[in-house]
Amino acid sequence: MTDILKKEIQFRGQRRGIKELDMIMGRFIENELNHLNEDELTALRNILLESDLDLLAYFQNEKPLPPHLNADLFIKIKKNYHPSI
Repeated sequence: MTDILKKEIQFRGQRRGIKELDMIMGRFIENELNHLNEDELTALRNILLESDLDLLAYFQNEKPLPPHLNADLFIKIKKNYHPSI
């Protein structure tokens, strides 16, 4: 199951359509994918299922992060890979 999640994450994380998201998510996936447990992989997949515009709004604090997304993982991505921080 973990390998399938990783492949899906790699697919969904590439060429998101917004360059900033490609940079943020691409770097995180490249550096962290093999260090995540199965729950974190599922949480990352759920983050990647969000629309590009919503994801960008969450990163830029224009919209609150919805409760169905893993806030701890999102904060980790934002803190370590968002270019403006």
